[in-house]
Amino acid sequence: MKESLQIVVELIKSKGFKAIILTSLDNYSKSEIDIDLKRQVGAIEFNKSLDSRNLFDFFKLHSGGSKPLILRDDLILENENLISIIEGAVCRSTDSGDHWTMSFEDEEFVFKGQVIFFTSLNESQIRSSRKLYYVVRDSVII
Repeated sequence: MKESLQIVVELIKSKGFKAIILTSLDNYSKSEIDIDLKRQVGAIEFNKSLDSRNLFDFFKLHSGGSKPLILRDDLILENENLISIIEGAVCRSTDSGDHWTMSFEDEEFVFKGQVIFFTSLNESQIRSSRKLYYVVRDSVII
């Protein structure tokens, strides 16, 4: 996992991705990840109660910033309302390459930034999820 984390750090610094899904975190502690990513790239972790409003506001607040955002709750990858917000943050049109618009209630904007998802799910589980089709299509999975 240490090697995977180093790959993530290099991708962040190169700005060579919009979203990374880092899988199978069971053997690497949360504190090690926090220390490494926050120290090396200044990553900002979502740490409010998990609901659509808070997640949308988190993306809006940090849009255009230079620090990657960390999402670590597996429930984010299972809830269709939250997935819809995430799709707006990470997905692009396959035709034009334009970023999708994030929307919630009567607000919308185009998110500009990087997102890292930490999950205990393995790559096979992530790739086989129909709900995550667009997120997987437009993310790097490690």
